[in-house]
Amino acid sequence: MTALNKIRTDKVGMISSLLCLVHCLTVPLVLGIWYGSKINTDHIHDHNLFMIIIDYTFLAIAVYASIKSIISNSTMVIRSILIAGLILFSAGILAKGYNITDLFLHAGSFLLIIGHLSSYINIRKSILAVNH
Repeated sequence: MTALNKIRTDKVGMISSLLCLVHCLTVPLVLGIWYGSKINTDHIHDHNLFMIIIDYTFLAIAVYASIKSIISNSTMVIRSILIAGLILFSAGILAKGYNITDLFLHAGSFLLIIGHLSSYINIRKSILAVNH
């Protein structure tokens, strides 16, 4: 994999993880405002087909970007961060509906952002070192 492809994969991973985190934090707020305090907004999110499709789309992008970065990255610390983030994020999506899943989703998204950002910086440094 070329350095440019590695950077693209990390950018996709960072952006999708950030969008997922924003989605996870704002949807309950928006649904709460929309429906008022009469109903449980988590229940709507967990049983709405559109929201489920969005969740699994974020999961597919996270798996693809993380695996590409894990395979191509030589730093064990970055690999470990990405693997931990992917496990937490996947557990949060797949176990949707339990009280602990939001913690897994948020922690996993945060670790994926940190892992992809670290990988991106590491690759950029190696490209600059080669060019100088």
